[in-house]
Amino acid sequence: MSQQLKIADSLREELLPGLASEALQLLPETTPGEQSVAQCFEAIAEAFPDRPAIRTLDDCISYRVLNRRANRIAHALARASANAHRPVATLISVSPAYISALVGALKAGRLYASLAPDFPLESNRKVLTVAEPDVLLTDTENLHLAEELSGGSCTILNIDELDDSLADTNPGPGVTPDSFAYLVFTSGSTGVPKGVYQNQRNLLRYCRSQAELMQISATDCISCCSAPPVFGTVTSIFVPLLAGAAVFTIDVTKRGFPGLRDSLEQGHVTVFTLYVTLFRRFAGTLSGKENFAALRLIRLVGEATTSLDFQHFRTRFPSARRLLISYGSSEAMSVCARFYDRDTQIEDGSLSPGRPLPDVELAILDEQGKACAPGESGEIVVSSPFLSLGYWKREDLSQGIFVGGSDDSGNRSFMTGDLGCLLPDGSLIHQGRRDFQVKIRGFRVELPAVELALSRIEGIEEASVVGIDNAMNEKELLAFYVPANKQPIPNLRTLLGASLPDHMVPSRIVALRGLPLTDSGKVNTALLSDRDFLQSAVLHDLRLEEAGSLRSAGDIGTVQFTGMDRREQALADIWTRILKEASLDPDSRFFQVGGSSLDAMEMQSQVEQVFGVPVSLDCIFDDPTLAEFAAQLPPPAIATAASDEAPAATHQDAAPSSRNPWWRLRWRDA
Repeated sequence: MSQQLKIADSLREELLPGLASEALQLLPETTPGEQSVAQCFEAIAEAFPDRPAIRTLDDCISYRVLNRRANRIAHALARASANAHRPVATLISVSPAYISALVGALKAGRLYASLAPDFPLESNRKVLTVAEPDVLLTDTENLHLAEELSGGSCTILNIDELDDSLADTNPGPGVTPDSFAYLVFTSGSTGVPKGVYQNQRNLLRYCRSQAELMQISATDCISCCSAPPVFGTVTSIFVPLLAGAAVFTIDVTKRGFPGLRDSLEQGHVTVFTLYVTLFRRFAGTLSGKENFAALRLIRLVGEATTSLDFQHFRTRFPSARRLLISYGSSEAMSVCARFYDRDTQIEDGSLSPGRPLPDVELAILDEQGKACAPGESGEIVVSSPFLSLGYWKREDLSQGIFVGGSDDSGNRSFMTGDLGCLLPDGSLIHQGRRDFQVKIRGFRVELPAVELALSRIEGIEEASVVGIDNAMNEKELLAFYVPANKQPIPNLRTLLGASLPDHMVPSRIVALRGLPLTDSGKVNTALLSDRDFLQSAVLHDLRLEEAGSLRSAGDIGTVQFTGMDRREQALADIWTRILKEASLDPDSRFFQVGGSSLDAMEMQSQVEQVFGVPVSLDCIFDDPTLAEFAAQLPPPAIATAASDEAPAATHQDAAPSSRNPWWRLRWRDA
């Protein structure tokens, strides 16, 4: 790679001020390349057996106990299968049990692939088809689902019922730095997921680098809130465990935003890691007066960050001293990072993820493969010792994206497919994708995969999906389709949700008379964001707001609904603020009018504020009608939006009227 920009020693000092040495002293004195993750974990567990390894609101698990649980799993895996080259799958929610399964798999030298219990069966089955595991680790809670999912294709081990006789015995020296570590899947353009896999040597190098960067010490407690399949979960678990710190687990999909708030207040969390979209929604439910006394650092990952995120950090988390912004991917792990202090002066717009981390090199290349001058846009190319090994069973795809040993260090390079430029000081400006991928809530989504799922629904002739920025500067999916009989198809979001995970289901689905085409016959995606075209092309389901004008998120919350009692009106106010949907009635269902799982967590928080009672997310996911939901609630404890005394709406400060985009026109959901 020509003219690569390598981080200087001075930048290391800038990124790592006053590095606490204890984090690295916990690890054996050999070089990272001579150790496996399993060996390092066992050394830490032996040296500090009584130190907390995992915390929850209800429990605290020491390194000794975690090591014993992991040993049980490792020995059980060895008895269940002698084929170390076959992956192991996990089907466990974010919990101490999940972490035990991951550590056990690594101690057995097995590549693990995580499935999400709340993902559709079809989505998880696609992962199983590609990974071809011979063992599926699960717990009692998910045992029935595991049996249904596997269909007898692999051995199922319930980790709650394993033999305890070998718990005190480490599996032995068979695990090496070259042993596999994890397999993380992203959506594929053909509907077949792509697996990114890594070995233990590179994972250990990465964890040490991140421990240095964040100054992790034994007193730290790092949050783990992500869904199991995403790379962020790997970071949130193994960075603290390989530095002698604690992991705090919370299943946000079960506990919601109130549970997340309680965890930060009561769990002594010091480093809070969260995906950008989730952070924005959560921050919007806070007053800034919560007692997060232990919190010192907030780390945002997965998507581009803006000045709004910095304001949330400064106003809603007053105890946190620093904000860490990073850029990376499952293939390259973390590439760039920058700390923002509370008094940092920033301008409106996106925040730069800073300069490359130590040992990471960046180049910006034009279409001819030549280095771009500072300020010129091109493809971001990464050279790093942390790069993944490639795509599982897809050497054909890996060869065009991973380029081996072309730089002076011998590191491989990764063609990211991202566009960006470098400023004169070496800071990166990320400018999005050059292909058909978007980041939705931290998940990388191939737009063709969503289009394919739509096209497989009976009655759909053509489909196109675009990624757009909503009023919160969050990426959302907007889908267009052409029905065969020119009549909109009902409940499309529900139909898609049966085969796609929630983050891949478009927020809005619109029926068109026909998709616009370019002169070459390709779909003209530019016209799909053109208001004049859409007003003429939409099939009977474009409905302008009263007076033909757009309302702001704040204004729309004052809509008066007829035929509703006080509880239904208060609940409708909440739904309206979250979904921007002004045509609700007692028979409306939250998910059918555009709600997502993220919206559900936001709704849970607001219902608890307005009605003064805790609400289970399970109750929301049962998808009752508005009237059925309201019937389970007491009268509202505080005034509602109809009286102009509603609690602060989550989106209100982030969505002024002037930024309400065209697609917030009232579409009738197909």
